[in-house]
Amino acid sequence: MDFFKEKKEKSRVEQFEERRNDIKTQLSAKLYTIGFSDDEVEEVLSIIESAESDIARIKQSLIGTNINPDLSKDINAPLHDGIMEIRKIQAQMEKELNETIARISQSHKK
Repeated sequence: MDFFKEKKEKSRVEQFEERRNDIKTQLSAKLYTIGFSDDEVEEVLSIIESAESDIARIKQSLIGTNINPDLSKDINAPLHDGIMEIRKIQAQMEKELNETIARISQSHKK
């Protein structure tokens, strides 16, 4: 029984990775369409990969953390802090992507 559960879980992870790679491929194609060079596309993708790495590190540190509304705030604090940190990373990534894409797009107009 555990074997099938693990197999199903692997399938979800694989599906997530495939979807993530599809999104990156689509983003790369769109960037190439608007005239980005290989280096410029890599710069954009590296921002995403850096954020993914930071988020994965936080998620890894939260393994084993339980959500229990009956427990005190102090016990749930690591989970809350981790979620807030992930949101901060996501916001920073969005800002950095927008700035980078705008900067590169602007340099192409010159």
